[in-house]
Amino acid sequence: MLSAWHGCLGDKGSSAQLQAASCTEVIESGRETPKHLAVAYFNRGVVQQRQGAIDSAVGDYERALQLDADLVEPWLARGGALYAKADYAKAEADFAHAIAMRPVMAEGYAGRGAVRAAGGDLAGAVTDYDRAVTLAPKSPEVFEGRGRVFSRMKDEDRAIADFSHALALAPRSAEILTDRGDAYARSGRFDLALRDYDAAIQLRPADPSPALHRGGVAHPDHDEREEHQRRAGPGAQAMLPVANGE
Repeated sequence: MLSAWHGCLGDKGSSAQLQAASCTEVIESGRETPKHLAVAYFNRGVVQQRQGAIDSAVGDYERALQLDADLVEPWLARGGALYAKADYAKAEADFAHAIAMRPVMAEGYAGRGAVRAAGGDLAGAVTDYDRAVTLAPKSPEVFEGRGRVFSRMKDEDRAIADFSHALALAPRSAEILTDRGDAYARSGRFDLALRDYDAAIQLRPADPSPALHRGGVAHPDHDEREEHQRRAGPGAQAMLPVANGE
């Protein structure tokens, strides 16, 4: 069972398939306490969410919470999964619960900020991101998330400042470079926008998004760009903690 736990916790670079299988082995063993089973369900849910199996992930998070409602990570993770399903009311409730449980954890505020922004409450989103920035000043994700909200508010100067701060923390992020390029373009600073798009393309040449955005600036008469994915706020998956079985 020890080897199954190592696999379930993702030790030694376990593949996603091995991690999920190991968690299932732990769950089906009949040997674990409810608290340890909750960790196994949670970790399997994280793997499934990262693979796009959102409904299965939500099911595992719910089972984890049934076994141990005091574990904060499943509340955060389920909030992120429900956000991905555009079930914003339930997602916000989960993030609010996580915040109440652990008010000094930036992920809850960042997650709720993303949900509020998606629902149109931009002022509420900024308030949450402000708190997340205070709690996690070295997290590029929270600055990026707040910058996106400022862009939606048409406050491109503050958006650019946040994206620039995020890039100081994560200088090789093609996604943040593209975000800042968009903000520059919307504010008419096309030379700076093209510079950021070119840098993003160089970092991730296989990703079509920066090139599409660059094309919109190079050919403004044909700028019909749309978002190709729902961008989560931290919490989102990149910020999800993985519980352990200690």
